[in-house]
Formats: sequence, structure tokens, C-alpha cells
Amino acid sequence: MLKYLFIISSIGVVAPAFANEPPPQVLPTVETPFFDDPLKIEAKPKPKKPEVAPAVDALPEKQTESVELNEDDLRQNPELAAQLIERAMRSQNWPLLADLLSLYRTIPEHDVILYDYASGALLRSQKKHAQAIAAYRRIISAHPELSYVRLDLAGMLYENKQYQAAKDQFERVKADNIDANARMLADAYLERIQKQAGWQFNAGVQYERNDNVNNASSVKYIEIGGRRFVRDEDSLPKRANGLQYNFSVERDWNLTGNHYATTEASVDGTWYWDNKDYSEESVRVSAGYKNQNIRRWASFKPFVGYNRLGGESYSRNFGATAEYGGWVNDNWQLIGSAVHMQRHYARDYHAKRYNGHLNSASFTAAWLPTAGLMIYGGVDYSREHTVEKIESSDRKGGRVGVIKEWNNGLSTRANLRYALRDFDEPSIRRDKEYQANVALWHRSVHLYGITPKLNFRYLKIDSNIPVFYSRQNRQWFITLEKTF
Repeated sequence: MLKYLFIISSIGVVAPAFANEPPPQVLPTVETPFFDDPLKIEAKPKPKKPEVAPAVDALPEKQTESVELNEDDLRQNPELAAQLIERAMRSQNWPLLADLLSLYRTIPEHDVILYDYASGALLRSQKKHAQAIAAYRRIISAHPELSYVRLDLAGMLYENKQYQAAKDQFERVKADNIDANARMLADAYLERIQKQAGWQFNAGVQYERNDNVNNASSVKYIEIGGRRFVRDEDSLPKRANGLQYNFSVERDWNLTGNHYATTEASVDGTWYWDNKDYSEESVRVSAGYKNQNIRRWASFKPFVGYNRLGGESYSRNFGATAEYGGWVNDNWQLIGSAVHMQRHYARDYHAKRYNGHLNSASFTAAWLPTAGLMIYGGVDYSREHTVEKIESSDRKGGRVGVIKEWNNGLSTRANLRYALRDFDEPSIRRDKEYQANVALWHRSVHLYGITPKLNFRYLKIDSNIPVFYSRQNRQWFITLEKTF
């Protein structure tokens, strides 16, 4: 984010050593817009793998003995093959089950219901839920009295994000004569569905100490044409203490199948009690379409936003975001996103220079080798067009990060980012951006569901015009967040 104002005064005015020099020329004020945060438009990975529950054990346990069998033995004894299939399902021996089903389907007298039931369980373990659901629907269509098959079907629909269909099946199961454990399971799922269908709230507040709240260069003296200039104190880095806050509410409406209408509204900002001119407020509202299942998700959401700086109207924007992501396998996920945004500034000075639009694309790959560990990386590109051509730019960058839950209860999150920003001709400006973020918290330290997190953020801009645009910023803050 580039957001500072500086005023430059000649040292000849304030220092006797230059009193005999010609009156200095006052350099024009340079100001870069606020609310330019690339972190808000990147594709973010999901930190948890999709989970699949085990099938309801509707098959009676049968005692078996260890014997050696070949394919001919099983072909000649379909009942024995069926028993082995049931045993492989119960033990979740999926490779064996796959081999048995391949053979079992070639037996003319095979039990079609058992085959579909076992095939559905196998497909469910492979997260091929669409095919598994189709197999179980065939069974229910022919035999609606099989309550435990319906219970498994309802669970798969839930896992595949088909909440309305899952709710219907769970309610039908409860109307049947099922045991207490199955009824409790159905009730637990219905409670989850109700929570998924409701409003989701997230709120957070954090103390922030910022040693460069105006994002200014620390260079105090400037040499131009053999003359020395000094920058006004107001144009040098300023410190501030304050509270950063955020509140968001969102809801997804399951229209049918895997189709959703989605809405979201958020308010966030920073209030500096000792430097209120730099207090920020942002409001954003979005609504659109989402399609999701156990392995993939896609969304398109138009949005509008409004920003205030120092208690005054600063800018408004509107546009749309599109995202597509999915799990390649149990450990890898890929996410891509694109954003188009139109920007309009409240003051004429800003509007005549910075009004325009931004197009960006982001790609992220994440690896989750074990529970409690995610390593990710990505690349980002954005193109900004402004009224004043020299303020238009390309930004290309990359990032890496890791989230780790340690055995002693500690959790850490760290990421590094690098970007190169080139401005359009006739400007020769080129900025190298470096950013690091670290967070630390303990999972057992919480109060009313709120876990405090210690954060550190570092940003450095290395520009080829250092006296105006090079800067660095360090922030320490404590975050308190709660989702409900």
C-alpha cells in the first residue's frame, strides 16, 4: 500500500549556511493514493482438507476363517464373494474392495444392490461423490425402505455441499424406524446444515503500533542541481497507535444441487487515537453466484466499496471477482482468481490523476502433507490504468507461506512476498516491494472462543527514485478474532 503526503522546503529558508543562495524552488507535493493493498485480491488456499465420514455399518458382522481363494472359487460361489465384499467395506480395505467389485460384477448371479452399495462406498472414499450419490439413489429408488442406505446417501450429499438435498434425506430417515444412534447422527447433521445455511459472522479487533503511518520516505535531504533541499517534518515518517477492527457477515443460499446465491458485507478500518488524520474506514458489499462440491468450487461476485480517510470521504469503487479452485488430490489444491475494479476518488485533485481501473490475476498452489501443516506459494499480476499515464503501472510478484500447528499447542503463520512494479512511460519509476508477515498464538489460550494472536508485519519499498518513494514500515499488533 502506498499512501503518504510530503512537503519539501528549501534548507535555504531555515539554515543560515544557505542564506546567500538564490531563493529555492519549491518542489511539488507528491501523493500516492491510499487503500491499495494487494493482499486483498490474492487467491487464498483453504487450510483444511475435505472430510469423508465412514459409511453407516448396516451389514451384520459375520465370522470368517482364513482360507486361500482364487477367482474361480469366487465365481463359483457368489455368496462367498459377497461376504468378502462386506468384510472389505467394514475394514475400509479399498484396494481389495476395488478388485473384488471388478470380479463380482462379472458374475451373472451377483446382487445388484450389494454391488451398488459397495461401489458407492468405494467412490465415496475416492471423493467421487457425484457417482457415489448416483449409485445410492438407484438403491433408494428401488428399495425406499432401506433407511441405512438413505442415511449414507444423506451424509454424502452433505459432504458434497448439497445441503438442501441432504436435509430432505435426513428428515426422511428420521421418519423411519431407526435406532437411537442413527437418529442422533441424523440430528447432528441437520444441526450442521442449519448452521451452514445461516448467517456467518466474523469480528476482530487488534492493537496496532505503526512507525510509518503515512508511508513516507525517511530521506530528509534532497540534492537537485547542486542545491540542497530539506523536507518538512510533516513529510517524514510518523508514528501512530490505534485499534484496527473488522466485522463481516456472509450467507450462502443453496438454490438447488451444488448451486448457491452468496452475499457478503464487511466493515474494516484503523482508528489512530494519536494521529486521527490517517484513520481509515472501508465498507464493502458483494453478492453473486457460487458452485461448490467436495473437490471444487467456483464463484462470481460483483461488489461495491466505499473508503474514508481521516473522517472524510476518500474514494469509492465497484467491480467483480471470479475464483476457481479445487483439490488435485488429497494433499494438493490449486486456486485461481481474477478481479476487475473501477476506482473513483472524491477530491478533484485525486480524481484527475488516479481515477481508473485495475485488472488483476492471482494463482496459488497449496500442499498439505500432514494434519496441521500447510505450505503454499503463488504468483500475482495486476495492471492499473489511471487518468494520468505516469501513474499507470504493472505489478508482478510471487509469495510463499506456511501455517503450522505444533504439538505443544503453539501455532504459527508466516509468509513472504516480493513484487516488481513498473510505471508507464514517460515515468522511469520502478519499485521493488518486499513484505513479511508473522503470527504466533497458542491454541489453549482463549476466552469465550477468542484466541489472541501476536503479529508482526514488515514492508519495504525499494524505488529507483528513493527520495520520493523508498520507504519501510514495521507494525506490531495483537489480534482478537471470533467467528460465530
